[in-house]
Amino acid sequence: MSSLSSDQKKLKRIWQRYEKDHSPALRKYLIERFYPLVECHAERLRAKLPAVVQIEDLKNAGVLGLMDAIEAFRSDRQFKFETFSALRIRGATGSKMVGHTLSP
Repeated sequence: MSSLSSDQKKLKRIWQRYEKDHSPALRKYLIERFYPLVECHAERLRAKLPAVVQIEDLKNAGVLGLMDAIEAFRSDRQFKFETFSALRIRGATGSKMVGHTLSP
Protein backbone atom coordinates (compact mmCIF):
# COMPACT_ATOMS: atom_id res chain seq x y z
CA MET A 1 0.00 0.00 0.00
CA SER A 2 1.37 3.39 -1.00
CA SER A 3 1.79 6.08 1.64
CA LEU A 4 1.41 8.92 -0.89
CA SER A 5 -1.93 10.64 -1.39
CA SER A 6 -3.25 11.14 -4.92
CA ASP A 7 -2.23 14.82 -4.73
CA GLN A 8 1.31 13.85 -3.69
CA LYS A 9 1.51 11.32 -6.53
CA LYS A 10 0.34 13.95 -9.02
CA LEU A 11 2.89 16.44 -7.72
CA LYS A 12 5.66 13.84 -7.95
CA ARG A 13 4.75 13.17 -11.59
CA ILE A 14 4.73 16.91 -12.32
CA TRP A 15 8.21 17.31 -10.79
CA GLN A 16 9.51 14.39 -12.84
CA ARG A 17 8.08 15.85 -16.05
CA TYR A 18 9.38 19.32 -15.23
CA GLU A 19 12.87 18.00 -14.56
CA LYS A 20 12.89 16.39 -18.01
CA ASP A 21 11.65 19.24 -20.17
CA HIS A 22 11.42 22.43 -18.05
CA SER A 23 8.06 23.23 -19.57
CA PRO A 24 6.96 26.85 -18.97
CA ALA A 25 3.43 25.61 -18.26
CA LEU A 26 4.67 23.22 -15.55
CA ARG A 27 6.92 25.92 -14.11
CA LYS A 28 3.91 28.25 -13.89
CA TYR A 29 1.91 25.50 -12.19
CA LEU A 30 4.69 24.92 -9.63
CA ILE A 31 5.02 28.65 -8.91
CA GLU A 32 1.28 28.95 -8.35
CA ARG A 33 1.18 25.75 -6.30
CA PHE A 34 3.92 26.90 -3.94
CA TYR A 35 3.19 30.64 -3.88
CA PRO A 36 1.54 30.30 -0.44
CA LEU A 37 5.02 29.50 0.92
CA VAL A 38 6.21 32.88 -0.34
CA GLU A 39 3.26 34.62 1.29
CA CYS A 40 3.90 32.88 4.59
CA HIS A 41 7.59 33.79 4.69
CA ALA A 42 6.90 37.36 3.58
CA GLU A 43 4.25 37.89 6.25
CA ARG A 44 6.49 36.51 8.98
CA LEU A 45 9.36 38.75 7.93
CA ARG A 46 7.11 41.78 7.48
CA ALA A 47 6.01 41.54 11.12
CA LYS A 48 9.62 42.15 12.20
CA LEU A 49 10.35 45.09 9.90
CA PRO A 50 9.67 48.83 9.87
CA ALA A 51 6.41 50.08 8.38
CA VAL A 52 8.17 51.48 5.30
CA VAL A 53 8.78 47.94 4.03
CA GLN A 54 5.96 46.89 1.72
CA ILE A 55 4.66 43.32 1.83
CA GLU A 56 4.51 43.25 -1.97
CA ASP A 57 8.25 43.94 -2.17
CA LEU A 58 8.87 40.96 0.09
CA LYS A 59 6.56 38.75 -1.95
CA ASN A 60 8.20 39.79 -5.22
CA ALA A 61 11.62 38.95 -3.83
CA GLY A 62 10.26 35.70 -2.43
CA VAL A 63 8.95 34.67 -5.84
CA LEU A 64 12.49 35.03 -7.22
CA GLY A 65 13.69 32.72 -4.46
CA LEU A 66 10.86 30.31 -5.25
CA MET A 67 11.78 30.29 -8.94
CA ASP A 68 15.41 29.61 -8.02
CA ALA A 69 14.31 26.75 -5.77
CA ILE A 70 12.14 25.26 -8.53
CA GLU A 71 15.11 25.25 -10.90
CA ALA A 72 17.47 23.69 -8.35
CA PHE A 73 15.13 21.10 -6.82
CA ARG A 74 15.57 17.42 -7.69
CA SER A 75 12.63 15.20 -6.78
CA ASP A 76 14.77 12.05 -6.62
CA ARG A 77 16.41 13.34 -3.44
CA GLN A 78 14.61 12.67 -0.21
CA PHE A 79 13.76 16.30 0.60
CA LYS A 80 10.35 17.89 0.62
CA PHE A 81 10.20 20.90 -1.68
CA GLU A 82 8.71 23.01 1.11
CA THR A 83 11.81 22.42 3.22
CA PHE A 84 14.21 22.85 0.31
CA SER A 85 12.65 26.10 -0.87
CA ALA A 86 12.34 27.77 2.54
CA LEU A 87 15.99 28.78 2.71
CA ARG A 88 16.00 30.19 -0.83
CA ILE A 89 12.78 32.13 -0.28
CA ARG A 90 14.00 33.56 3.03
CA GLY A 91 17.37 34.34 1.47
CA ALA A 92 15.75 36.24 -1.39
CA THR A 93 13.52 38.26 0.91
CA GLY A 94 16.45 38.91 3.25
CA SER A 95 18.57 40.13 0.33
CA LYS A 96 15.76 42.49 -0.60
CA MET A 97 15.83 43.92 2.91
CA VAL A 98 19.59 44.47 2.77
CA GLY A 99 18.93 46.63 -0.28
CA HIS A 100 16.32 48.61 1.66
CA THR A 101 18.50 49.16 4.67
CA LEU A 102 21.55 50.19 2.66
CA SER A 103 19.80 52.63 0.38
CA PRO A 104 19.66 56.32 1.38
